[in-house]
Amino acid sequence: TSGGVLGPMYVQDRIASDYTTLEPILTSDRSLIYICGLAGMEIGIIKQLVKQLPSPARECFIEADADAMSNIDG
Repeated sequence: TSGGVLGPMYVQDRIASDYTTLEPILTSDRSLIYICGLAGMEIGIIKQLVKQLPSPARECFIEADADAMSNIDG
């Protein structure tokens, strides 16, 4: 960082680095997540959400096969 300003960062990296700030928002039952961009860009965000979110919140946003969830890094 330069002068306290963060440079460009991918969304999944921001989720990881600022999770304590984002956690109350992401775990609220009133939250919605919209991901837009090029096809395939959402994969990194979904992987990070699976890693970070506790199970009840994760299940609100992501529905996936149990085997896929247990092997998120592939």
